[in-house]
Amino acid sequence: MPSLEDLRDTGVEGVTITTPAGTHADLAHHALDLGLHVVVDKPFALTARAAAQLVTRAAEAGLHLSVYQNRRWDGDFPTIKAIVESNELGSTYRFYSRIQRFKPSLPVWNTAYSRRCGTDDDGSAPAELVEALRRFRAREVGEEAVIDALRGSRLLIPLVTRLGEAAVTEAGLTIDKTQELSIITVAGPDGRNVLPVFSSSHAMAAWNPDARPVPADAVRVALAAAQENTDLVVLDPTAPTEYVVRRPALWAIAQSTPWTPSYASRPVADAFVESIATELSVLAVDLAAGDPEARLAGPELIVRLELVDGLTQVELDATLARLAARWSESDTIATGVDSLRVQLLASP
Repeated sequence: MPSLEDLRDTGVEGVTITTPAGTHADLAHHALDLGLHVVVDKPFALTARAAAQLVTRAAEAGLHLSVYQNRRWDGDFPTIKAIVESNELGSTYRFYSRIQRFKPSLPVWNTAYSRRCGTDDDGSAPAELVEALRRFRAREVGEEAVIDALRGSRLLIPLVTRLGEAAVTEAGLTIDKTQELSIITVAGPDGRNVLPVFSSSHAMAAWNPDARPVPADAVRVALAAAQENTDLVVLDPTAPTEYVVRRPALWAIAQSTPWTPSYASRPVADAFVESIATELSVLAVDLAAGDPEARLAGPELIVRLELVDGLTQVELDATLARLAARWSESDTIATGVDSLRVQLLASP
C-alpha cells in the first residue's frame, strides 16, 4: 500500500481520507505537512480542538481542506429528469430509485484468500493467534501480544442473507423478490454495536451455522467495522477464544502502528495526572484495567481518584464535572481510551 510520501512523489496534489474515524485528523495533518490538499470523510475530527487545529494548519500551509460530501449520484438525477421531461419514455406515473450495493456471493469461502496468499487455508484458527490468546489467558503476556498476533492473521467475517425486496402474490402470499448478503452486527452489553469475526470456520459455524464466512486480514476487518459504524470487534463470541478488540486497538491495526492498552499507556496516564493538577481535592489518580479478560464485561479503563476527606456532595459533583470536561477535551484520552469508569477512593 503506497504511503502519503509515495503519492506525493508520483505527482499527486491532493488526497481524500476515508480511513477509520480516529485516524482522520492525524493523517490529514501529515498530508498537509507534505503539501497535499486534503478532503476528509466525516467525521472531520473527534474533538472540536482537533478540528480547529486542522483548519489552522491548512490555512498556514495555504492548502485546500474540505469535508467530504457524498454526491456521487447527483449526475444521475438530472439525466433522469431530462429524459422524463422530454417524454421519450411516454407518460411517467411512478419513479422508483434504489441504491444497489455490490455484495458478491463467493462460491468457496477460502478460494480467493488462498490464491492471494499462496497458502492452503483449511479454515482452522491461525496457530500464532491461538497461542497468543492462550498466553494472554494465562497472564503470561499482555493484550499487546494478542493485537500483534491479530495483525498477521486471517480472520473470517460472517455474512448472512437478508431480504432485499418483497412482493405480494395475487393469493396474498409474501414472497422474496431479492436477497442480499449483509455483514452482521450485534448489540453489546453497553448498547453499542459489535462486529463479530472469527478465527476459524468451526467457531463461526458454532455461533451461526447459516453465516457465510468471508476471509479478511485484520486491516480489512477494521475498515469493515468503520463502515458498519461500530468501534468494537469481538473475536469468536461465546467461544473459549473470545476476545474483544476496542476502538483504539482497531485504529492502530488500521494504521499499522504500535498499540498499548490505555491502562498501561504512559501518555494516557500523564494526561490523567495533568487533569488533576489544579484540583486540590484530588490527591492522586491511578489507572487499572476495567475488562481484564477482554470479554466486554465492563469499560476498558477504571480511573481511580484518591480524594481528600470531608468533601460535600456539591464539591464532589463540581470536581467530577471539571475533570470530565478536561478528559473530553484531551486528544490523548479521546484517542487512547475506549470507555472508562470512575472509582472514588478515600485518602488513607
